Amino acid sequence: MLESPVIGLDAHTRPFVIGDLEPTKTFIHVLDDTTLDIVMAALDTISDFVSYLSKKEELFRSDKDIFVTGEEDLLPFYMTKMKGEEHDFDFPDEYSGVFIPEGHWQEFCENPQRKAQIEEDKISYSWDELIEAFNTHALEGSQYWVDQGGIRSSEKVMRFLASTTRFERRVLSKQFLGLIAKTKVDLCGRRVHIPTREGLPFYVFIAFPKNHVWTQEDYRELRLRHLMDCCMVIRSMYPDAKDIVGLATESGTDPVLRSEDSLHLDGRFWNEEMQKEAEEVQRSLGIFAKQNYYRIQESEFPIVAKETS
Repeated sequence: MLESPVIGLDAHTRPFVIGDLEPTKTFIHVLDDTTLDIVMAALDTISDFVSYLSKKEELFRSDKDIFVTGEEDLLPFYMTKMKGEEHDFDFPDEYSGVFIPEGHWQEFCENPQRKAQIEEDKISYSWDELIEAFNTHALEGSQYWVDQGGIRSSEKVMRFLASTTRFERRVLSKQFLGLIAKTKVDLCGRRVHIPTREGLPFYVFIAFPKNHVWTQEDYRELRLRHLMDCCMVIRSMYPDAKDIVGLATESGTDPVLRSEDSLHLDGRFWNEEMQKEAEEVQRSLGIFAKQNYYRIQESEFPIVAKETS
């Protein structure tokens, strides 16, 4: 059980009851083998997991007395509540204490919207696979091309990909895979994901056609160059774009061997000369000259129609 009024090591006298072990230092989270598996399975990205621990720490060190029968029963109150654009515990300010009885986790798991969330999230694991593939090649030194920064440059790009939440990965995966599905094998497709709040990166997705006259080396070089051009054009169009992450792959849904390129453009290092170069590239190649804007409608917990008899 979790009880916030139990403060200090000397106060922990009852078996299986955890509070705040050392209130003057960093909060210590104690999870058993069951609750650790539940929490890490439900919050299976580093951003989701760390955010939960941080919000739980704030809750337990607030002026509210919190009593919970188990970590798993606290978790749904975080996953289903929002403050602004972040998950958080949203207990009313006038509450001086909160008691959460047993059974909330089971009830949450059986909710049709939770089941729909798990189903919708399946596509997001393609983002995980992308991270795994890039990291494997970086660690093994088998990348097709890498700049002078070596693994440091690769690691910086991967930090952006890995910092996304599960919900963000779902949205981004649908954007990237949707572009691939939509772009015919002989055409070039481009898509930009504009962040919803300050501090998040812009994402540029490219599906680039492969001319059989080109060697593989020529194709990869041209594709990467085009990806860089597209990222520069986006920086010239959006002065507030501090970080731009580019991902490129082959056009068409069924290449014999699919490959991916990634890069990061730091928009903080930008000058008038680069602006002019990007504008000239846009004029000569027509990159994002005509844009179709559309708002993504995506619910973390999809609405499930009630069955009628």
